[in-house]
Amino acid sequence: MTRTASETRTLVKAIEKRRKAGRANFGTVDLLPSGRLRARYVGPDDHRYSAPRTFDALVDADAYLVTVRQEILQGTWLSPADKKRAAKTTTVGAITVNDLFGGYLEEGDLRRGTIDLYTYQWDRFIRHTIGTEHVTDLTATDVAGWRTTLPAGARQREQVEDLLRAVLGLGVERRLITFNPAARSRRKRKGRDTRAKARDTTLLTAAEVALLAKAMPPQRSFAVLISAWCGLRQGELFALRKSDLTIIRDDQNHITAATVYVSRSVVRSKQLDGTVLAHEDDPKSDAGIRRVAVPPHILEDLDHHLTRYAQHGDTGLMFPNSRGDYLHPSTLYGEQPATLRADSRRANPSKGSGFYRARTDIGHPLLKWHALRHHAVTRAVYAGATQAELLERYGHSNIASSAIYQHADQGRDQQIAMQMSNQARA
Repeated sequence: MTRTASETRTLVKAIEKRRKAGRANFGTVDLLPSGRLRARYVGPDDHRYSAPRTFDALVDADAYLVTVRQEILQGTWLSPADKKRAAKTTTVGAITVNDLFGGYLEEGDLRRGTIDLYTYQWDRFIRHTIGTEHVTDLTATDVAGWRTTLPAGARQREQVEDLLRAVLGLGVERRLITFNPAARSRRKRKGRDTRAKARDTTLLTAAEVALLAKAMPPQRSFAVLISAWCGLRQGELFALRKSDLTIIRDDQNHITAATVYVSRSVVRSKQLDGTVLAHEDDPKSDAGIRRVAVPPHILEDLDHHLTRYAQHGDTGLMFPNSRGDYLHPSTLYGEQPATLRADSRRANPSKGSGFYRARTDIGHPLLKWHALRHHAVTRAVYAGATQAELLERYGHSNIASSAIYQHADQGRDQQIAMQMSNQARA
């Protein structure tokens, strides 16, 4: 600030008079070169501290020192460092689990479909229950109580618990909490096999795959073959376009070789209003972007499908629905046999349609579509593919993921034993 020479001399005299008063005054006041006044004092810890700001008038500096002296006498005084820590603790204590979820979505490199799924699950099971709790107050007992409110479906419970555990893990990373209250111990019980087990999946024979394809509606027949021999995931199948195929033909225009380029997947996201939107997104992982050679024995079927059922144009969908849009899983699966709908005039149960009917016709009424991908991986193993080749062909990120899809075929062990004997005789 700017003062006249007279005002400055008066202020200096007042400061000097205050200094001469000695013990009658708490702290000291100095005139800085800038013309501002600095108040300083010695705290109960024998350290000297300066006021967090400077002052225009001596009376304001004295008022600050009087306030500090009262805090010391009342035992409420805190050093500037302690005040900063206390303010930070107050701020951290106000962070709720819902706040942490927002940070988790912002920091994570998540696909749109994943964000939609997480948001839907959070709003349905967490936001209005345990989500309102402060992160620093949350205990393992609170989480255990919340688990009892989850639905009975094992898969859904697992997904929601994993989501909460991941979000609270961010709190550990940010040093908001020292441990994750949603972490669960994996106790080893006597007699329990702790090794990872392959999923209980039916492994079809090559003949059964052919029968399944014939039992499907004609426009969906090749969907079975390309899934069972090229290992496309269902979302990748729905997003497949003619432009994703690299085809080589001979002089008679017959396909002699073909490669599928997998770079997209159809994802369906459930919105907060309950509607489901379909859109294209990246494959499940970076490894999912790949080129897959089509086995020669289904090239004729590929040619037939391109001619009869694929959309027109280079970018046409390979497996469109009746409206020319993305195929829906419910359309692919169709209607289950023996279904009798209340709104139908039909007197007898239906024979079923789509994949539901086809799997029943071949004697596997509980078969899942994803079993076709298991078939593809297992047949590649029998064909002599190495682990690196399996990862490349089927878009797995690691060997452990690939191992889940590898199964033992019936009679295969007998063939192995026979080959061992042949080697011994040789």
